[in-house]
Amino acid sequence: MHQPLTINLTPTGNPSYNQQISDHVIERLKAEFAQGNTDVATRADGSLTDKRES
Repeated sequence: MHQPLTINLTPTGNPSYNQQISDHVIERLKAEFAQGNTDVATRADGSLTDKRES
């Protein structure tokens, strides 16, 4: 049985940046599932982490 994937995004106080990040996460998830990759949860930590400094 697979664990549900949980993604927590914390608001930064910059609505434009927040929207950009949430759009990026959604697009990445759509791309992963469109490729038929059902093992997204095991790679989510590395592939969806925002590495930019604020």
